[in-house]
Amino acid sequence: MLLANVLVKSKLKVLYISNEEGVKASLQEKLLRLNITQPIDFVEDYNPKQFRAYDVVFFDSTQTIGIKPDDFKALKRQFPNTSFVLVFKANRDGTSKGGSDWEHDCDAIMHIENQSATMEKNRFPNGSNETIKIF
Repeated sequence: MLLANVLVKSKLKVLYISNEEGVKASLQEKLLRLNITQPIDFVEDYNPKQFRAYDVVFFDSTQTIGIKPDDFKALKRQFPNTSFVLVFKANRDGTSKGGSDWEHDCDAIMHIENQSATMEKNRFPNGSNETIKIF
């Protein structure tokens, strides 16, 4: 959500599909706690018909939305000017519950914990895989 906030500040139109948590009081509490004040559009239900109006679409979480890698490939072809940020649940050992099927279709993979991100894959390398404080 912090990344979505930064993107909206940069004048991008953002849709955040909050399928796992929903659009309820707990989401509102989180927005207040994180001091997110930008106009991010939140929805619960996955509906690709609305993606055309957005620069960036977040899937949180990809597993609860139920989209599969082949479905995602079709979405990227259908919406070539839209960036997608996929949020995956993690196993206890830190690995993604999404499995390796997704890794081939992603430009970057980050493990985010306690507001720090460790780059695990990056098609746009800057020469570093170090842990960075992102927000």
